[in-house]
Amino acid sequence: MATSTRRPPIASNSSDGKRVVSVARRFFKGIRDPRARRGKRHRLTDVVLMSLMAMLCTCDNAEDIAAWTDLHKDWLQLWFDLKHGTPSQDTILRVFEALRPRALADAVKSWLSSLRPAVAGHIAIDGKTLRGSRGAAKGKTAVHLVSAWLRDAGLVLGQVKTEDKSNETTAIPELLRLLDVEGSVVSIDAAGCYRAIAKQIVEQKGHYFLAVKNNQLTLKQDIERLFAEGNESRRRSVDELPRPVTTQARDTDGGHGRIEERSATVSSDLGWLTTREEWKNLSAVVMIEASRTSTTTGEVETERRYYITSEATLSAERALDLSRGHWSVENQLHWVLDVEFREDHSRIRSRRAAENFGLLRRMALSMLKAAPTPKPRMSITQRRRYCDHRLDYLCSVLTASPV
Repeated sequence: MATSTRRPPIASNSSDGKRVVSVARRFFKGIRDPRARRGKRHRLTDVVLMSLMAMLCTCDNAEDIAAWTDLHKDWLQLWFDLKHGTPSQDTILRVFEALRPRALADAVKSWLSSLRPAVAGHIAIDGKTLRGSRGAAKGKTAVHLVSAWLRDAGLVLGQVKTEDKSNETTAIPELLRLLDVEGSVVSIDAAGCYRAIAKQIVEQKGHYFLAVKNNQLTLKQDIERLFAEGNESRRRSVDELPRPVTTQARDTDGGHGRIEERSATVSSDLGWLTTREEWKNLSAVVMIEASRTSTTTGEVETERRYYITSEATLSAERALDLSRGHWSVENQLHWVLDVEFREDHSRIRSRRAAENFGLLRRMALSMLKAAPTPKPRMSITQRRRYCDHRLDYLCSVLTASPV
């Protein structure tokens, strides 16, 4: 169990806690409690808020959350009505199973939007499977969540559940409708490389940066031919299209036993694309070439990826940044959820409860990243421990304000 036996001081912080809870309740006021009145001992919003606090304080499952609330009952009762005691593990699970995910998602979106920087940024969209939610005995597939990650701020902007990874294509438009993408660049892997999705991003006043693979074979072949012609130095005849103009940028970095060299080639000469008019506001195509050299064996791995974008002023340097930055959704969101919040170890089988707990984890992580830290370069683990031991820091995380 992840909870601590040390109780935070309460004397000087009870008023701060009441204020934080009062503000938080306003974000959840639109959530309808689906439970029957009879036998109901805890307000739905209070169970959700206490679960969020416990999750910020190193608890990863309903059992730990129930133990944490019981351990901290002395100061929680200064903020919440606990005349019936703290919620049990069964109560917590019943609440998250009854709670409508869309209602919780709307409340979370509203809360996190208050923490979001005013400037536009890079939004990466990608999916993750909650492996522990699979119910093999009942033939249930695992819950798959598609999330929108604001890379610059480390915030989850929205989440939509699909039945499996193959349904990401239908979930992405639904997720986009929940987002304010105006002025932002939205990057998606090949699962989102469809004309309708590109059109939707543009109509919502954003820019797209979409990976192109074999699901758009004609487009991919056209892009390959364009860059092949751009590299061809032969003298061209008068009846041929001029050689495409390209710009290029390179970078190199190392770590984890390898050296990676990456180059981006960008071209706005789109006459080589036979389907150009089918992609709304298509402005440039991108080729990323990466080679990874093992510092121990000398083995070299090479990879080539293609992208399309509606950003008319895209430079090669910017393309390198976007292509690499997209994967922050993997190493700063999905990896952290698995390692720090043990998401893949969760054995919640109810699909609705699993989805709601997944959203709560993403909310907790976003809040931890948004709040100022008392020390420089603190890991997520250290921030969660500080929340558990320092009530003033827990309040600062819930409000994204300095300690």
